[in-house]
Amino acid sequence: MKKKAIISLVLALSLCGCQGWSLPETVVKEQTEVQELTLAIPSESTEMFREVARELSRRAMDFADNSLSIEIVEAKNIWEVLREGSADLAVCENRRALQDAESLGDLTYPEVYVKEEVSEEEQVSREIPQIRGEAAMFAMLDYPFFFRDGECIIGGGNNADVLAALNHSLPEDFGMELQRLSFNGAYHWVTNNYEQLENYLLEYSIFDLIQRFVAQGEPLRDPWTRLEDEGLYIREVDLTNTKTDLSEKTLLLNGGRYKIIDIFANPESLSQLTAKQQAAIEEAIVYSGGYSKTLADDHQATILRQLEEDAVTMVSIDIDEWYTAFQKLYRSGSCEINADFAELLWDKTERFH
Repeated sequence: MKKKAIISLVLALSLCGCQGWSLPETVVKEQTEVQELTLAIPSESTEMFREVARELSRRAMDFADNSLSIEIVEAKNIWEVLREGSADLAVCENRRALQDAESLGDLTYPEVYVKEEVSEEEQVSREIPQIRGEAAMFAMLDYPFFFRDGECIIGGGNNADVLAALNHSLPEDFGMELQRLSFNGAYHWVTNNYEQLENYLLEYSIFDLIQRFVAQGEPLRDPWTRLEDEGLYIREVDLTNTKTDLSEKTLLLNGGRYKIIDIFANPESLSQLTAKQQAAIEEAIVYSGGYSKTLADDHQATILRQLEEDAVTMVSIDIDEWYTAFQKLYRSGSCEINADFAELLWDKTERFH
């Protein structure tokens, strides 16, 4: 008997004074049981980031017809939560996850060093220092110009092969699985002398510059910190940081690095849910990832309007040469980046350029 028919029968019997009849136990359980889940986020997260987590929670409960209850909890070390699987869902900025992994010894970056004056043959024969540890593959997502733009993250970054490669890089007993990538903002640059920078880059090609950094044994996480010439400098800047001083400087809008968002789920927890509840969570994850991008785009547009009103000097630079140079190096196998993963990502994101 269908649920609506059963409920109609109960109402009819009640009106007739038949009080001894009750719903079958299986129907009562289906109507009243609510699965309680936890959604972990890093402690001290920004309000905009918290809103992404709330969106995931709202969507999942709505799509599951309120058969799910999701509590948002804060974690001091989000990587530990991911590793242990101590939550059902988790949302975190990739950079925060890397910081927490590093604090636990699950991530080690190559150290900065200077090579001695040796022949090219000997340099080639030396081992290239690699990013090490459980979070090594995720660390690459935080490197400059690993993505061409936001669409590459949403489209190419969420390709099934890319997500599978990232999950495969984790230990077999890792508690949670990456479900989706998104972003929550972008980093730009600031320079103290834009005219001098233009002249500098006319003299040295970008590819030659970063090759020189590699030859000196320097990692590529922040190459522009060593791009200096007679007082000229480039520094990465987060426009959401209200303490950033842009007076007497030029803001270079390029989006060379994004605030990647990782959305994880505990496969063991999901296996305990109904097919409808699992589908509700999967759909909510997609929606919240898109919501994060929308929030980030709107927030940056607001900041740029304010900077324009404040008469801050801004220049939108063409990132094609920068992106091409970094991608060429990443895929060459001559730096700390895993060349196979860089090649995979390149292949899956090219169509979104």
